[in-house]
Amino acid sequence: MTQLQYRSLRSFYFFYFSLVGILIPYFPLYLQSLGFKPFDIGLVMAAWPLAKLITPVFWSQWADHLGKRLTFIQVGGVLCLFSFLPFFKIWGVWGFFTVMFLFSFFRMGVIPMVEAIAMECCETHKKEYGKIRYWGSIGFIVPAFLFGWLIDRFSVRVILTGMLVILVFQTITAFYFPRGSAHLTKEKRTLKIFVNKAVLSFLMICFLRTVSFGAYYGFFTIWMKSHGYSSTTVGFSWALAVVCEVFVMAHFSRLHRLFSLKKIIGFGDVLTVVRWLILAVTAWFPAILFAQTLHALTFAAFHVASVAYMYQHTPPHMRATGQAVYTSVSYGLGSFVGFCLFGYLKDIVSFDMLFLISAGIAALGIPFVRWFQEKPGAKVPIIGVMPDRP
Repeated sequence: MTQLQYRSLRSFYFFYFSLVGILIPYFPLYLQSLGFKPFDIGLVMAAWPLAKLITPVFWSQWADHLGKRLTFIQVGGVLCLFSFLPFFKIWGVWGFFTVMFLFSFFRMGVIPMVEAIAMECCETHKKEYGKIRYWGSIGFIVPAFLFGWLIDRFSVRVILTGMLVILVFQTITAFYFPRGSAHLTKEKRTLKIFVNKAVLSFLMICFLRTVSFGAYYGFFTIWMKSHGYSSTTVGFSWALAVVCEVFVMAHFSRLHRLFSLKKIIGFGDVLTVVRWLILAVTAWFPAILFAQTLHALTFAAFHVASVAYMYQHTPPHMRATGQAVYTSVSYGLGSFVGFCLFGYLKDIVSFDMLFLISAGIAALGIPFVRWFQEKPGAKVPIIGVMPDRP
């Protein structure tokens, strides 16, 4: 892997999650400016994880089978760019839902294959995945903070222009990627290898935790605005969460020397419950900021540990598929259910009750940790050779 290829991976993560840094905090605000009701906003935002539920496994199995991950990434990036353009002309809930689904269909199929290539290159060249992936978190911070100021200064229409510019750069970076390992083999590629207690219990806690994020991702910005906070302040709050995320991703290997993946994932879920309880009982700004710092463990540590855990339980010739299964169940099905559920509930209950329900859903995942089974000594490029821990 050349220095240019290494930088291209980091740049891809930067631009990929820069777009998320606009989509999650501000796209609901844009929809609200068009007169969409809470359920309509939840429905449109749900098209994004719905595509994530369907496409990653489909794309990744096909790419693994043909040994053409890089080609699929590049074609998917170009199609993602062109499918975004109708956002500038459409109107109505179902129009936005359709374009969001189509755009996400091409976008969501790409990331598991990038994850597989990044991890394989890290394994081969003795790099840490976290030190590539945290560039995605940095990418989230920049627009999350910048676009709060831009919206206050101009209008919410700046959101679409910013997303388009970022998509162009994201697409360009994919044409400088390393190829990774093709892993062409006659071994069977079947999803049945994931049907076991160790993986299913892991997927269940990931699903429930991500469902609980539905109120946060769909309505946190609108909730803060309802309490009189400016878009700039909202952007600062989002940015703070991701600054903490970057720190943990950059130093995850140190964290793992102290705690097993099982403990990191379990503790991350417990803190997710705490985080939503804080937002359920107060809108005091220092409390909000403290809740945002918990993103370091409720998302960053949880996610990196989850990628590592799934990597352990996936054979080399199905690594893209394994990451796709994790992505589809957690960020696909979980986010889809979360957006739909909380979009529906917002028309019935208050914001405080939304976050209280979020805490309850996250708590349902805690008992599943007991069935986790790590593989002592299994090599995971994210964190090196893993020690034997319970």
